[in-house]
Amino acid sequence: MAKLCECCGNKNNSFLGDPLYLTNDKILCHKCAQLIKKDVNNLYYAKTNDEYEELKNIIVAKCKECFNDTIMQYIIIILDKIYDRLDFVKKENQVTSSATTVGSTTNTETVSADNESERSFGMFDNIGGKIKAMSQIITWVGIIVSVVFGIVLMSIDEDMIFIGLMAMIFGSLFSWVSSFILYGFGQLVENSDILVKLSKK
Repeated sequence: MAKLCECCGNKNNSFLGDPLYLTNDKILCHKCAQLIKKDVNNLYYAKTNDEYEELKNIIVAKCKECFNDTIMQYIIIILDKIYDRLDFVKKENQVTSSATTVGSTTNTETVSADNESERSFGMFDNIGGKIKAMSQIITWVGIIVSVVFGIVLMSIDEDMIFIGLMAMIFGSLFSWVSSFILYGFGQLVENSDILVKLSKK
């Protein structure tokens, strides 16, 4: 059974995008989560505590404008969990826990170098989300082209009305179905990133 959004009460439209999963098996639908989803994803790339706090304050400020106190608490819990997974926090914890262990400095530097090499910046941030967004754009472009092409066919000749209608219907359907592969690949990349982050916790 599809879950209902804690904010608007509607079912999430998976075609438009994934929901934001809250605690206690709650969700914000893609439409409601759009307000903060990009900022939440950016938290994973915070390099310092100050940078994390700045991003967190931006998210909290946006949430105060649109969400109730209960949803605010759910979101704050998510932000705190993300904080525990950040590279600089894990590095500090590793330094603290291995301070009395021989060779702790070498191990910490190795982990830091590995984490740094796995970061992506600029236009390659959140690449899974970008692939999913691109699949949606391609779908809508394909649907628009199919509709325009069908209208053109019908306007050329009255005998082409049926063919024009078929072009509009099947062209739009094909654009939608063919986007599943690209969207699924984007989801796979996004899930892989999340699993990597969780495995390093």
